[in-house]
Amino acid sequence: MNNSYLGLIRQAQRQFDIDYCVQLAFENQNSPEVEGYGVDHVKVVEGLGCKAIRVTDPSNIQSAFSEARALMAAHQVPVVVEIILERVTNISMGVEINAINEFEPLAESATDAPTALSSINNTNPTS
Repeated sequence: MNNSYLGLIRQAQRQFDIDYCVQLAFENQNSPEVEGYGVDHVKVVEGLGCKAIRVTDPSNIQSAFSEARALMAAHQVPVVVEIILERVTNISMGVEINAINEFEPLAESATDAPTALSSINNTNPTS
């Protein structure tokens, strides 16, 4: 997940009434396609001999994971799937699996998040 700053550090500080971000964004003159998100992680990963896929549209996440599995099988190397998030994003986090803090309302129906829930519940998101 890439939101161009160390959001988990900022989030961990919130319990201490601190809310500083560690900004990692900059205009990368060698990779204008990253649109100010700084490091081109795809180029870094490929420079290390692996494969990488950048996802900017949430509707492409599932197909990116399918493509990653195919690349792993074909090339026998790790594949990084970089998902670009909006810059101020609070990620679900917690110290134990049964004590996760959610910062956004959770999807509770197929209408809230049709692609996330339809595969789990086998429901039609339009119904």
